Amino acid sequence: MLGIILASPLIFVKVLTSEKRKKTVLRRLGIQSLVRTSARRPVWVHALSVGEVLASVPLVKGLRKTYYNRPLVLSVSTLTGHEMAKRLLVSDVDSIFFFPYDFLWSVRKAIRNVTPSLFFLVESDIWPNFLYEMKRRQIPTILVNGRISPRSFSGYKRL
Repeated sequence: MLGIILASPLIFVKVLTSEKRKKTVLRRLGIQSLVRTSARRPVWVHALSVGEVLASVPLVKGLRKTYYNRPLVLSVSTLTGHEMAKRLLVSDVDSIFFFPYDFLWSVRKAIRNVTPSLFFLVESDIWPNFLYEMKRRQIPTILVNGRISPRSFSGYKRL
């Protein structure tokens, strides 16, 4: 946490000078509306970027068949991932949006807005505050196609 505080001026400058980051930073911080979905209690799938979106296609299509009567939403962390998701999955999901930065206020706002019934994390884009909040709210969270070392697993299982 101290590292984030000390690095925040550099991060802020990088965000302000990057056209790609400027487009999403206010949403991901929870300042602007992060999630644009009217779906209640959806199944939420998160795919970090292009590779994870590609890996998530069979999962999303399978979830759509299994949970045909339940909304399905997809979050991504990058603009390229968002573009790929819109190209490949727009007809399979009810909403595509940006995943929040791992600050408690932005995580809580996103989870409160989405109110998921189930969460799938594709690969291993693991965020401790987000996972803690999902556990606290007793929302089942499933890691799909992820790799995690035994040492890391012992730390994360406490979340």
